[in-house]
Amino acid sequence: MPAAPVDVRAQVFSNLGPVISGQLSDDPIAPGVGLLRTQGEVVISGLIQPAKGSELLLGVRLPGGKLTRFPRRLRVIKADSDPIENETTLTVGCLLALKWDLVQPEIYYATDYPAWTPVDTAAGSTPNICLLSSVVAVALDRCGITQATGNPEITFAKAVASIDLSGGYLEIASRIIAEAGLYGFIDASEKLRLRRVLVPATKGPFLTINELLTIEAIGNPSPPEEITISYGQSIWPTVETSPNYKPKTPGEESYTWNAGTG
Repeated sequence: MPAAPVDVRAQVFSNLGPVISGQLSDDPIAPGVGLLRTQGEVVISGLIQPAKGSELLLGVRLPGGKLTRFPRRLRVIKADSDPIENETTLTVGCLLALKWDLVQPEIYYATDYPAWTPVDTAAGSTPNICLLSSVVAVALDRCGITQATGNPEITFAKAVASIDLSGGYLEIASRIIAEAGLYGFIDASEKLRLRRVLVPATKGPFLTINELLTIEAIGNPSPPEEITISYGQSIWPTVETSPNYKPKTPGEESYTWNAGTG
């Protein structure tokens, strides 16, 4: 989405002081990116130092006197004051932007979430499948982000016993959501709203076999003598592919973390 400039001629005001200028934008929809952040800068008159995470409320007085609220909930990420100009530049963003860099050493184990593990665990068998809707729910919970009601479901899974979340909770969640053909953003109620990237096509006109005169390959290519299919590695980090982790053994209450120095 293109940048949305804050126009002072529209009488923009905020809860942190008079607005001088600003510019905010949403991340564009791109391959592999499922979470779209709203972020930018707003210049406030005066010298202020709001705490990180403080809410910035923006209002606009429209022509005719009608008041409306900016359609995104914004949080302060950083504040830079200029005593010479007597103004403060606020770097702001939605909850996704605020929490994006939250990283903790954690592994998601399917055995820790039996209600989310649709496998038969009889006879001591170990679950080896991770429902990705559960992985997203855990990642969002660690960041204090709530999903909106009515979101499309993520219905697929990965045939692995664990997923390493240490690369960043929202990085992992973003990739899962994109792989599900969805994108998400923080709405005006400060909840994560998911939407489908592609709207299912409706029924329309089509050709039947009786209406076709001929079917030919374009350019009449010769059939290949050999077809090679290569398989890429999974993008989801597991215990086995993460050198700083040891596999979890039965009876452990938490994962084992190595500093990787020895």
